Amino acid sequence: MKLIRRNKKSPGEIEPSALSNDMWDSIKWSNDFCIQDSPSWKVLVVDDEPDVHSITTISLKHFKFGGKGIRFFHAKSAEEAKLVFEENRDIAAALIDVVMETENAGLDLVDYIRNSLGNHVVRLIIRTGQPGVAPERYVIERYDIDDYKDKTELTARKLHTALRSAIKAYRDICIIQRNRLGLEKILNAAPKLYRLQPMQEFLEGVLFQIIGLCNIGNNNMISTTDSFLAITENESKMEIRAGTGRFKESISKDEMTPIVGALFEPENKLPEKSLLIPLKTGENVIGCIYIEDTSLTSDADLKLIHILANQCAAALHNLLLYHDVEQARELNERKNRMLAIAAHDIRNPLSGVLSLLRMLSKSLAGRLDTSEQELMQMGKSVIYNALNMVSNLLDVSKIESGNLILDRRPANISKLIERCIEESNYLSEPKNISVVYTSKIDSQEVAIDKSKIKQVMSNLISNAVKYSHSGTVVRIQTELQADGRLLVSVADQGQGVPESELPKLFQPFSKTSVKPTAGEPSTGLGLMICKKIVEAHGGRIWVDSVDGEGSVFYWTIPLDIC
Repeated sequence: MKLIRRNKKSPGEIEPSALSNDMWDSIKWSNDFCIQDSPSWKVLVVDDEPDVHSITTISLKHFKFGGKGIRFFHAKSAEEAKLVFEENRDIAAALIDVVMETENAGLDLVDYIRNSLGNHVVRLIIRTGQPGVAPERYVIERYDIDDYKDKTELTARKLHTALRSAIKAYRDICIIQRNRLGLEKILNAAPKLYRLQPMQEFLEGVLFQIIGLCNIGNNNMISTTDSFLAITENESKMEIRAGTGRFKESISKDEMTPIVGALFEPENKLPEKSLLIPLKTGENVIGCIYIEDTSLTSDADLKLIHILANQCAAALHNLLLYHDVEQARELNERKNRMLAIAAHDIRNPLSGVLSLLRMLSKSLAGRLDTSEQELMQMGKSVIYNALNMVSNLLDVSKIESGNLILDRRPANISKLIERCIEESNYLSEPKNISVVYTSKIDSQEVAIDKSKIKQVMSNLISNAVKYSHSGTVVRIQTELQADGRLLVSVADQGQGVPESELPKLFQPFSKTSVKPTAGEPSTGLGLMICKKIVEAHGGRIWVDSVDGEGSVFYWTIPLDIC
């Protein structure tokens, strides 16, 4: 992932930032007191002596920390200081005198800041000219302050050191709280990353982490291409998913165009010291992270931003995959509905034709010669095959829509198999194929869905006959296994299946290179349906096959003896 970075421009006046209306609200004091994006650190001097204000301002005139100087606010009483705090809630540090309008005015102000305002972020330095009025040990233990200084010991150097430590602590606390909020967003969104709204929440959390960790400016965003599609030179619409500063509200297309264009045309000019990271899935750009001011961002922080960008890209890629799966599922459901309707409408006229052929056979019994009887039988076979295909299509639609419901009742498995063999005569007799059944379970009844298991056996027998040569034998056997399961096998002396093609056998609409020996039709659905039915009974189905020698299909289910 390529990082595109621009050079050298002094950042202008930066507005306070917010990611979304509810993010800052989740922790009140982070919302009100951790906004660091003004160009200077805000410091409040609270003292009733004018000279103290002047000396403090002069002593810290050249103060710099983190590339920013100080913007002073002044209050000559605790009451004035309260007004300053209410209007400027992102004050980083306050130098507070104790004795002002009352002997404990400064300490009362500390109590107001910490308890009434709930501001535990601002660093409070008590400095007093009358240490006996407010003893150090008592004040430190009783009040939540960060430093206690006697005015006589505060030289310019010590004042600089004390304030630097205070502002550094303020910055670090804000970073921790911002990261806490960002991490909270990410953790809340992570279990639901495949839905759009949690995805936006996730991206807001990532952007918040970048802001907190990497000491960057205010104007930042994470965006995606329109509908997450790859953009080209002629299609450059993007949607902001998370933004701060000027990107928090809607911005014009003219403002977005240089940013989007820079992903593809590096000569496009962006603000200097900006950072643009494309978010890619393969070769397609699906979005970007844009940071407008990285003047204070270290190389280590850039690596961290890159890592977070990779997480964004992975999350967006997952969302794309989810959408693809959802779209495929919807298309599959529509296909199944249409398939079921079509199969149902086809089956009715086929059943009517078959009934007419049967009636015609009865009425013409004894009057048809041999060739006419064969033609009549061939007509029935064609209808049987067509009905079997339609039934398979209906079964597929039920299976794929999750509507395969079993009606398990006691049934004699031997009688069921014998019935299937009789019904397959129209296939086996013309090819002079014998179907031999051997049972080792006598007349035991098992709990099965009789019609579904009959369908399994009919499919396996018809397949064995279709792919066998004339004059061969198909052998069926049932037995009890040692673990108490029913095992059924259907063995033929046919062509077998090449080992490389065996995985195709139980896949829908998959066919091997092996062809029926008499050109019988096949949909490629029968074995897939058998597999689903057997598995619904708690069993499994498999095949042993030798190319050129034949195949044996096995299926087994738990033997619930009734």
